[in-house]
Amino acid sequence: MKVLVIFGEGSVRIDLGQAHPFILNKLRDLFGGSVYGHYKTPKGKQHFRWIFTGPRALGFLLTIYSIMSPKRKEQINKVVKLYKEH
Repeated sequence: MKVLVIFGEGSVRIDLGQAHPFILNKLRDLFGGSVYGHYKTPKGKQHFRWIFTGPRALGFLLTIYSIMSPKRKEQINKVVKLYKEH
């Protein structure tokens, strides 16, 4: 699973990708956002993406915070700090 969290222009964007859409569709149903796909990777494998933006994306990060690794928690802390500064 590939996760990209971007903060820019006062907004949070989550871009989460994986080979099968099942969990991405569940996340969309629970939190919002959109699932895009059936992309092909350079190696020809299928790939789907869940893209989620705005204040609810920040809420999602805070919801999963307690189960994240120390590295991911540090990344979430940086995003929250930037969000509060804007």
